Amino acid sequence: MFTPEQAAALSGSPSLLQRRVDAAVRAIDAGIPSFEEEVWRYSPIDELNLSNYHLGGEAGAMSSGLVDGVLATAAATVQVSNGVLVSIDINNADVSIHRADELEDGAAIGSVMTEAVDMFADMNLAFTTAPIVIDIPAGKVIAEPIVVSSYTDIDGLAWFPRLVVRVGENAECTIVEHHSSADVSALVVPITEMRVDQAARAGQLTVQELGPRVWQLGSMLGDIHRDAHLEVSQVALGGGYARMRMDTRMVGKGANGDINAVYFGRGDASHDFRTFQTHIAPHTNSKLLFKGAVDDQSRAIYTGI
Repeated sequence: MFTPEQAAALSGSPSLLQRRVDAAVRAIDAGIPSFEEEVWRYSPIDELNLSNYHLGGEAGAMSSGLVDGVLATAAATVQVSNGVLVSIDINNADVSIHRADELEDGAAIGSVMTEAVDMFADMNLAFTTAPIVIDIPAGKVIAEPIVVSSYTDIDGLAWFPRLVVRVGENAECTIVEHHSSADVSALVVPITEMRVDQAARAGQLTVQELGPRVWQLGSMLGDIHRDAHLEVSQVALGGGYARMRMDTRMVGKGANGDINAVYFGRGDASHDFRTFQTHIAPHTNSKLLFKGAVDDQSRAIYTGI
């Protein structure tokens, strides 16, 4: 159901389409990982059957959920439904938002995640249909949040949200991502890439309110340059199996990268978190704070380094 031919039929420049095809081939060669692998040991990954899902859908309704209170004052909003771009509304002229597959030959996609962290990241590159890139120019302070909403309401759909954020030198912004769904069986594989340039300050908050039959297999990767600060936060409330990998890489001297999360499990949900805080440059700092509760038969998994 997820073939190189399907990847080649999507949008993008010739170079991006070749990268899509190559990623699809790598994903096929790798295959679905096994719970016997260390990084998937406590997951129900052996229950994932890709043949239950299909590509392609039409835009449906949107849901604001917990982010409703910030929409009215947002510096910009992006709405993507079932892998279809619904709208881009910009209320601050200093914010630039485009489809990443129509910009710079798609070079923004994979500019931070230069190598896929797993086969699902390769699937995202191959099959993302509405990738978004947000640029904040150097020196600009965006006081209001920028909200990107992704909604799923098609049963059996697999889709691959992709967001690239580039924060210029000494700029400041907060990105709020909202992932929600109806009560459908679906596979959602989001990837967020953030580049935070020298002395810039950025926050990235993901609010996850997916339905109880949705699989989420997501990754967030941030490169933090000299004297810059990135704070990554997660609010995880839904999903059947919701996995999120969060990487902060302190690549410049004096960089700071913090990771926070709060989660609440209900029913038989599984919340699975993996964190990597990599101090590449000297004199860098990072903090980590996770708090959560599990009720009913739900459970939480955490690994980090």
